[in-house]
Amino acid sequence: MVVARCECGLAFDEVTFPRLDGARIVIDGSSMYEVRTCKCGKEVRASKTPPKLAKYIPPPDGQPHIGASALALMRERGGKWAAYQNHDMGHPDLGGLTFLQYGGPTSTYTTPPNRATDGAHGLGWRYLHVGYVDLKSGSIVGTEPAIDQEKV
Repeated sequence: MVVARCECGLAFDEVTFPRLDGARIVIDGSSMYEVRTCKCGKEVRASKTPPKLAKYIPPPDGQPHIGASALALMRERGGKWAAYQNHDMGHPDLGGLTFLQYGGPTSTYTTPPNRATDGAHGLGWRYLHVGYVDLKSGSIVGTEPAIDQEKV
């Protein structure tokens, strides 16, 4: 699908447009555009839909919820898990969670870092350490819970 076309005739899709240089956002009235520089030197504009923050609905108790499949996988692997939440106000996955296993013999980290590492979820700087996963209750808690040492 074409997202932008330059005056020189080149067309760009979701993959090729982000690879162009000179990225910046331009707000023109009620429209928002991402502007980049074409190989020919001319500016190319692509309409940019602002993130829909309504997709993120914090739970009534204020604690982020852990998905059932993620919790099942963490329980299966055992050990200690740190919870990270996306705090990037301009990102469509605002409030999204990711988890990092730490403290085990095969873990990279002995203690959880303040920010998540870069990985499949994207850039780690967006994800801040918000707590620890209590595997028994399935919730995110503020202090490190005791773990079953046999599963580490």
